[in-house]
Amino acid sequence: MAYYGTITRWLDDKGYGFIQRQDTKEEVFFHISDCPASGIRPQLGWLVSFELKQGRDGKAAACQIQGKGFAASRPGRPARQPARPKTSFSHMLLAAAVVAGLGYFGYQRYQAHVAIAAADAILSQQTSPLEPVSQQQFSCDGRQHCSEMRSKEEALYFIQHCPNTKMDGDGDGDPCERQF
Repeated sequence: MAYYGTITRWLDDKGYGFIQRQDTKEEVFFHISDCPASGIRPQLGWLVSFELKQGRDGKAAACQIQGKGFAASRPGRPARQPARPKTSFSHMLLAAAVVAGLGYFGYQRYQAHVAIAAADAILSQQTSPLEPVSQQQFSCDGRQHCSEMRSKEEALYFIQHCPNTKMDGDGDGDPCERQF
């Protein structure tokens, strides 16, 4: 059965003391060996719980003593806290800046890739890769249909300069819309 009381006397040099029981106000002997093995010495005024046993002299003595004081830190030393990483606001800000910078760099690389792909698509539509579109010479040779054209530029030239073409069915000035 657990009893409760307050440490009223403690003789540190001898390693024993007395607890005044809350229920009877009687003082009960206890020895340091009946306290938790935390290395913390009992202090006057601590509230404790304990059980009773028969002491060497036949009187009741306290054993299995417990209390919040025994779990506290030693006097003069701070309580040991579990180690955890320290993260300051500046470290979090730096990490966010690095992530943003990497995102921006990745986006720029993506945009460059898209621009190169678009340029490749335009170059692949030209009839001769060595000759720019502006220098190609088209002439009206009687062709009238989209299936006879090799590029959109050639179809544009034909509808603008040649008679009787049948490449702009909707009349919007954009020839061979399905083909090119």
